[in-house]
Amino acid sequence: MRAETSWPRRGRAYWTAAVIATLIVVSCSISALRWWNRPFPGFFLWENGFVPAVGDSDWSGAAAGVPYQWRLVAVDGQPLAGAAAAYRAAAAVPLGTALHYTFVSPRGAPLTLAVPTMRLVPVEFLLTLGNYLAVGAVLTLLGFVVYFLRPDAPGARAMLAAGATWGLYLVTAADIFGPAWLRPLCLVLQALGPVTLVHLALTFPVERAALRRSWLLPGLYLAGLAVGIADNLAFHRAFAVLLAVDRFNSIALIASGVLLIASLADALRHPPSAAARQRTKIAALGGVAAFAIPVAGFVAYYLLGVRFPLNFTTFSMLLFPLAIGYAIVQHDLFEVDAIIRRAVAWAILSGFIVGAYLAGIGALDVLFGGGNRVAQVLFLLAIAALINPLRERVQAGVDALFARRRYDYRGTVTDVSASLARLLDRDAIVAQLLDTITATMQVDFGAVWLRDGDGGYRRYAQAGSGVAANSPDELRREAPLPRQLEVSPQQLWTDEGAAFGEPIAASVVGLGASLIVPIAFQGTARGFLALGRKASGYYFSGEDRGLLQTLASQAAVALENAASYRALERVNEELRGAQAQLIQAERFAAIGEVSAAVAHGIRNPLAGIKAAARVAGLEIDAAHPAHETIADIIGESNRLEARIKALLDFARPFEPHRAPCRVEALIDEARHALRAQIAAASLHIATEIEPGLPAVSLDPGQIVEVLLVLVANAIEVMPNGGELGIRARREDAAHLRLEVSDSGPGIAPAQQARLFQLFATTKPSGNGLGLAMAKKIVERHGGTIAADSAPGAGTCFRVVLPIG
Repeated sequence: MRAETSWPRRGRAYWTAAVIATLIVVSCSISALRWWNRPFPGFFLWENGFVPAVGDSDWSGAAAGVPYQWRLVAVDGQPLAGAAAAYRAAAAVPLGTALHYTFVSPRGAPLTLAVPTMRLVPVEFLLTLGNYLAVGAVLTLLGFVVYFLRPDAPGARAMLAAGATWGLYLVTAADIFGPAWLRPLCLVLQALGPVTLVHLALTFPVERAALRRSWLLPGLYLAGLAVGIADNLAFHRAFAVLLAVDRFNSIALIASGVLLIASLADALRHPPSAAARQRTKIAALGGVAAFAIPVAGFVAYYLLGVRFPLNFTTFSMLLFPLAIGYAIVQHDLFEVDAIIRRAVAWAILSGFIVGAYLAGIGALDVLFGGGNRVAQVLFLLAIAALINPLRERVQAGVDALFARRRYDYRGTVTDVSASLARLLDRDAIVAQLLDTITATMQVDFGAVWLRDGDGGYRRYAQAGSGVAANSPDELRREAPLPRQLEVSPQQLWTDEGAAFGEPIAASVVGLGASLIVPIAFQGTARGFLALGRKASGYYFSGEDRGLLQTLASQAAVALENAASYRALERVNEELRGAQAQLIQAERFAAIGEVSAAVAHGIRNPLAGIKAAARVAGLEIDAAHPAHETIADIIGESNRLEARIKALLDFARPFEPHRAPCRVEALIDEARHALRAQIAAASLHIATEIEPGLPAVSLDPGQIVEVLLVLVANAIEVMPNGGELGIRARREDAAHLRLEVSDSGPGIAPAQQARLFQLFATTKPSGNGLGLAMAKKIVERHGGTIAADSAPGAGTCFRVVLPIG
């Protein structure tokens, strides 16, 4: 199955011009055909007596030496009353009768020659008037067909101007030797001809920088129109002016022809891209071959003075439409592959159906005598049933003939749609897109670039090995390509500088790509595809680009769905976190209530016990056996009171009082507070602080308390010495990372799971509140705390806090 492609719509002006051109071709052809096998003087004339350089070497006029571009003034001594009178005089005498013709040179010198009459046989007709009609009709058809296929392409518009102008000029030139009804149009078209060649040279096969001057082409066309009007005004009134204008037109034709040939040759030697070279090489070669002979002929005739019939120089111009047609069919010139193939398929199918219908009706007439209507109806139903499968087979055959498609368009789109609809992971979506494109189109590399938060683009993933070694990994927002993607998020970009501008072409080439396909959602570019060359060497045809745009659009929807899914996951995670915080807050509130009640019920009896023990300790001698017991009672009372105070502090709600502070100052404060314990344990401290850390917004007192808990725990697990590490560095652009590590015995896996829980401790003298309090402080700051440990390998506590 293939992508559906509709015929382009054209405006009323186009169809009106096409109808007028058709009428001109038909009327001039009918007029010229009157010369078929007709007697004539042995040379052609314009209605003002001008002898054009049209003919053949075996004509009687050429044998008698009739000078081209002189003016006939008399026939057999009678003043000429127009070209029609000379033709009537030749037709009124027997063939071969010599008539005496008097000519006047451009400088006024007379010349009388005897020229026998002759018949314009079919071969001579085809070499002269038939040549003009055939070449002119084909050029006219070429211009209108190319514009019909791609009216949006500047090259197609230039082709219409050149094809229609030169084609209708040649057609009307065949008429100017006879009735000359369209002589004014012929002279205007002759003057506009060089302008259209300049237009073509500046536009086809690639646009030139000179077109940026908006006045250039309109000015040239106005100048050509003025010359054509001057030529018409001088036609009957001033023969010398007519010759001067004719010479000016010829020199302009030489100059514009040389410019066109140079432009075509330059497009071959320095194409804007490999795709442009492949697409236009046949057309450019055909153009050079087609126009080289006419230009050389006019140079020899007008500049070197070699006189010969100029009608023979027009034969080579047929090479140009033939080359353009071949390039359209074989190389998708103007990107009309789908339209051409559908047209060919429908033409073949229509011809087959008409032939089958006529043959079938004839067979039914023979078998049933034409009277069996039932058989005819059944035959028509059979043809109708065969149309669709036959159309598919014919289309497949035409596609094989064109030999440029290797994939199933609709099947590819269907498969990718089904795959992307199931994927909610961005990596999987991008991988599916790249795999499909590289496998389907056989490109040497493909890369997906996605938009970042700053409006620029970053290379997200790539497949293949064709990317340039120095290709960047990111494009800033102010770069040419991101700016153009903002303006035209649906536009495909190539490395052809003339088509899209040198900055865009340079950006595409800088990525090592030949084609950029935007990934857009709801009119906004979310990223783009950068594709290299096709392994087959072919460029990306119109259908290739259509498939790529379809795949990119589906990928954009899938990526948007994945982003929405990730956002929903984040919201759910935040909801779960908020729920956990609420549960924890309720737990703390319950702990607070219980703690307050327990403290109220325990503190008073505990104070009495402690007071009584002190009194007893004062009353007995230090050597008394009960004195040690009394001291134990007082010590345990103090520890119980401290635990009650810590429990109340933990349950009490608090919020950080943030202020800008330096991390190194907080670490120094914690080290200074524990310097005695560190010295007593003979510890070696390794402090690493990343240079240039910014000031952070934290509660200094609370963060110092966290550091004190972690450092104190490390000191306690290394009573006989060891290494204590304190490090501070960036976790990322928005977070700070603090680490406190020790070389102690480590923590068993079973204990790590409940390390930060209330009252959980691994130390005989611990109360299980320090790490729980540290976790509460860190989380109140919006951070996280975790521990890495293994038995015998020490422990490292990691605290991650937001910088802002």
